[in-house]
Amino acid sequence: MSEDMKTVFLIDDEAVQLNLMEAVLSQVPANIRSYSDPEAAWEDLMIYHPQVVLLDLNMPKLDGQGWMVRLSEERKMNDFHLVVVTGNRMDEDAEFGLYSMGAIKVLEKPVNSGEILDLVNELLQEAP
Repeated sequence: MSEDMKTVFLIDDEAVQLNLMEAVLSQVPANIRSYSDPEAAWEDLMIYHPQVVLLDLNMPKLDGQGWMVRLSEERKMNDFHLVVVTGNRMDEDAEFGLYSMGAIKVLEKPVNSGEILDLVNELLQEAP
C-alpha cells in the first residue's frame, strides 16, 4: 500500500453490496478497504485513516447510526468525509438527522455507479 495513496472504507453487512461497490470503486485511485463488520472497520479507523467512508445504515450489532454516534462521542467526525448509503426511503427529518450527525451525503440504494464514482473521486480530491 502506497504511503501517499488515499483510503476509502466501504462498510456494509451485505456481501453483494460490498462486491458491487468494490467493482465500481476499483477505478478510483485509492486503497479500497471493505468491511462487512462495522466493529472491524472501527478498529481499523485509526490504523488506515480513511479520507472517505461509505457507511450502510442498517446493519446488525452496530448499525450506521450507532457508528456515527460513536464517532461523534470520540470526536473523530472531522477526520474524513462520511457518506451514508441506505436501503431505506428517507424523509426530510431522518435525512436531516444524518446530516446533523456528520454525514455529508445520503444515498439511497440502489446507488447509481456513475454517481458514487464521481462523488468519491471528488471527495478524495478535497481530502488533505
